Amino acid sequence: TLTGEAKCVVDLDTVMPGLSLHDFGDLVRTGAARAAEDAAERVSDARERAAEMVEDAQERIVEAREDAAEAIEEALGRQKDAQEEYRDSVKDVQDAEQALRDARREAEEEAATLAGRQRKNALDERVALSDLFDAQVEYNAVMADGASTAYDKERASQGLEAAQIALNDTRAEQEALAAEAADYAENGVEGNENVQSAQEALTEAIEAQTKALEDQEQAAADVKTAQVEAQEAIKEAAEAADEARRDGAEMVSEALEDQKEILSDNARAIKQALADQAETHADHAR
Repeated sequence: TLTGEAKCVVDLDTVMPGLSLHDFGDLVRTGAARAAEDAAERVSDARERAAEMVEDAQERIVEAREDAAEAIEEALGRQKDAQEEYRDSVKDVQDAEQALRDARREAEEEAATLAGRQRKNALDERVALSDLFDAQVEYNAVMADGASTAYDKERASQGLEAAQIALNDTRAEQEALAAEAADYAENGVEGNENVQSAQEALTEAIEAQTKALEDQEQAAADVKTAQVEAQEAIKEAAEAADEARRDGAEMVSEALEDQKEILSDNARAIKQALADQAETHADHAR
């Protein structure tokens, strides 16, 4: 313009005189280059994706092995605890059996001395009766003596009361011995209270041992289960890794085939464009 201001940009390459085949050739070359670049990019993406798939699969194998090792370790720990509990339960049963034997022996010894204790207690009762009679006589004499002091009377009263208490205690002991003899005659050693307590303790120990044995067997089974499951998990992870490798290789192979086909098509298109251009030039030369 007169002012020197630009109105637009003109591409002389598009407005200058020339053959349309030139432009067509440029179009073919540009399109072919872009198609080749796209194909190469797809191949690169396929390789990258295949590598990621394999890497993920390898990580899953590592995780499966770690999880398997942890599961087996935990199962072995539970098995060890169960074995220790069973060993403890065996010792508890042995101790309870020994305690029962001791209780029975002591009960038999007590039973063997029962008759002697009854005879001694009967003698103690006669002595207590004599002591009570003497205390009563003493008490009556002190009370009848006008010269007795209050202290004398108190001492006589205490002696009489003590003699009566001693006689009552002796008779109570005799009744207890009689009951013990009757119980032994009916139930024998097994009726002894200590023997019964020891027998209950042994029963509880045996029950605990049975439970500990069941827990030990279950723990051993859990270890085997953990090992089998671990092997299966690792196998599945390995199979998944193989599948990822195959899928990745197939993906890359398909991308390469597509690239090969595109490059082949581009080559044919460029060759045809060059041939058409050459023919046009020849026609113009004639």
